[in-house]
Amino acid sequence: MVIVAIPLAAFMPWSGTAEAERYSGEPTPIISPSPLLTLAPEPEEQEYIPDAAEVEALAKMLYGEARGIASDMEKAACVWCVLNRVDDPRFPDTVLEVLEAPYQFAGYSADYPVLPELATLAADVLIRYHAERDGRTNVGRVLPVEYLYFTGDGRNNHFTIGWKDAETWGWCLQNPYND
Repeated sequence: MVIVAIPLAAFMPWSGTAEAERYSGEPTPIISPSPLLTLAPEPEEQEYIPDAAEVEALAKMLYGEARGIASDMEKAACVWCVLNRVDDPRFPDTVLEVLEAPYQFAGYSADYPVLPELATLAADVLIRYHAERDGRTNVGRVLPVEYLYFTGDGRNNHFTIGWKDAETWGWCLQNPYND
């Protein structure tokens, strides 16, 4: 097995700008890369590198929707919820279109900052998502595909299949993060 390190700067197009400097200062520990994030592709596979614009948009969504959530698994579920919508024919076909759809992700703003730990988490989920789309199993999905909505109470986000459903996701999938 070959280990690959994907530099965080690859997911931060604003690296080297005033915004990046605002978050630099002392080195801040970011979440440890998950096992999937550090695995090299199989020899016949092309290495997938997440689109920087998608990583940035998802990190901004996480900033608005989940930055107060302690669990990386619950934060990752917010990203999976967006990706579930991308795959659902009732919603737009791209991450940016899903996030920018009117009245959908109230916590998303293009003006929000991109925190390094949220960008790393967004990139990790995108890598897992693309591995799953390429036919890999057990990639570390934390939210089933039918869950398309969530609401929050300030401490946790609660995921549902339908907009007004009362039954929420029970967190029975394995947590691939160290929380």
